[in-house]
Amino acid sequence: MCSRPARKAIRSLIGNKVMALLTHAGGYAQFATAPSKLAIPLPSSVSDAEMAALPTQGLTAYFTLTASTELRPGESVLVHGGSGGVGSVAIQTARLLGAGLIIATASTEEKRALARGIGADTAISYDSPDWPEEVLKCTNGRGVDVGDIFEQNFECLAPFGRHIIYGSTPGTCWK
Repeated sequence: MCSRPARKAIRSLIGNKVMALLTHAGGYAQFATAPSKLAIPLPSSVSDAEMAALPTQGLTAYFTLTASTELRPGESVLVHGGSGGVGSVAIQTARLLGAGLIIATASTEEKRALARGIGADTAISYDSPDWPEEVLKCTNGRGVDVGDIFEQNFECLAPFGRHIIYGSTPGTCWK
């Protein structure tokens, strides 16, 4: 039998728009059953299309920062593609996990402004050939504790920093 708080939580899901992690087939169904602990209520104002991408991008960002490595409070992190799907969620997740310094990269000033607006402390252009030097400047020469992708990241890591690769496409680091 469920505890009183558990019953209340389940009742709050019934009849409401939810998103759930399904542990069985049926992920593309309009209706499905899922354990209540794997379901979260959604605001009615968000569209199904907007929410469809969140689990993949959100879980990728979350597990990159908590399972592939453990971002500890106060640590610095470099997030490439800070205005993209995974990058934007990674910035917000890093902030929630207590990151001390979040450096994002993005190709245009508009995208860099977006990254700063959602929690990055600074945003730099990855198109610039000297972006690793800019990262080092932001960390007073120390480097970041956690970074991802690109060969140049090794130049930006702090001693014992962690380098994470996810969803990488061929580039200079694969030559």
